[in-house]
Amino acid sequence: MKKTRETKTHYKTSTATITLNRELVERLRYAAEWKGIPFEEAAGKAVTEYLGRFGIEKVRAEQAIFEKMRPALLEKYRGQYVAVHNGQVVESAPDLRSLHHKVFVRFGFTPILHIQVTDEPERDIQTRGLRLERSAQ
Repeated sequence: MKKTRETKTHYKTSTATITLNRELVERLRYAAEWKGIPFEEAAGKAVTEYLGRFGIEKVRAEQAIFEKMRPALLEKYRGQYVAVHNGQVVESAPDLRSLHHKVFVRFGFTPILHIQVTDEPERDIQTRGLRLERSAQ
């Protein structure tokens, strides 16, 4: 049997120093000890959770902005998919996959609304982990 070679991607980053107040550090240290994980891992998980919630909040705000912009967007982007970031359309594409690619290349892991421009108002967005999905109606 032929062995497949496992590949891993490594990213080099500089170490950042974050200053937290003593009470927050103690709460985080307690949580890490209770979970049986290193302090740094607990800190990373806390930041990841915060960023996930931030992303959901930002995308929901962008959806509200999109709804206000819909009439103007219909004239230019009807049927296309657009990416709304900080209240502006920053990319467009004929299909969602192409839009995802363009946005990722340009912005990386930044939370940005990806949505199709149609006459119909959007259904409520449901969250699934760090992913947002429309609810079925």
